[in-house]
Amino acid sequence: MQNILSEKKFRVRCTLRERETRTCGKTVDEVMAYKNFEVIIAALFVIIMLATLIMNGIVILTFYKVRPILCSPVSIPILSLVLAHFILAVTAMPFGIAANASRGWYFGHSGCTWYAFTYSVVGLSSILHHAVIAVEKCREILKPLSTPIDK
Repeated sequence: MQNILSEKKFRVRCTLRERETRTCGKTVDEVMAYKNFEVIIAALFVIIMLATLIMNGIVILTFYKVRPILCSPVSIPILSLVLAHFILAVTAMPFGIAANASRGWYFGHSGCTWYAFTYSVVGLSSILHHAVIAVEKCREILKPLSTPIDK
């Protein structure tokens, strides 16, 4: 009888909180794996946020220090894209990090709306920026002589 109990995986008792976090009816091992997964996602989110802030900060500083770069028509969409990602890292990514680290959403409906709105707007603007940069590069390749050469 003892061997049967030691091999059997006990099911987690369902509380109201566990029903909301999808742990109801799972085994203890499954619940712990799910909670560890959320912490790993939060750690990856922190790494991505720090990399975004550092790398985009370097690009912003480069544009600030080397002013002639801004004279190129291609550099304006690039700078705008960098600023959008920098703003995303400052305003929206902390919400995702906190939600994954704490295993729940504590910012209410308005925080959820802000998070979704910010990610949607920056995502769509990122697509638009990449399209503009691609069209500009395509134009430069297909019609190289129509672009004036400054030297």
